[in-house]
Amino acid sequence: MTITLQKLMKYKNKYQMELLDENEMQDELAKIMAEAEIELEGNKNKTLAYIKNKVPKELYDDILEYIEDSGWVTDFSIIDTPIGTSQEEDFEFLKEVYVDQTTNGGFTGDEFAGTICIKIADKEYLKFHYEM
Repeated sequence: MTITLQKLMKYKNKYQMELLDENEMQDELAKIMAEAEIELEGNKNKTLAYIKNKVPKELYDDILEYIEDSGWVTDFSIIDTPIGTSQEEDFEFLKEVYVDQTTNGGFTGDEFAGTICIKIADKEYLKFHYEM
């Protein structure tokens, strides 16, 4: 799991990591990452539950498949204006997404990250961050 420094800093006051030896620090870091994972999953699940009640089942299934194919995903929310450029999709019910993508480096420069927005209703878009 990749986690940003910003997410780690949120938990820094819970642990006094500078006072720990290397093994203890690794154990504490694992705990922090587990907490962050639970929080991120909870946010994702709440947002997807909201969407499930807003869209037809077929579109919801396409959205879930799209998310599954998007790599490591975080920061789920509902916004009123999409971020990024419109991009056509070949799903049966999901025909358009908005993508704001950057190269995320990696050894070969072929890792990508950004924001994806999917329309779920008038002035309602699912927004999430992805990394591949």
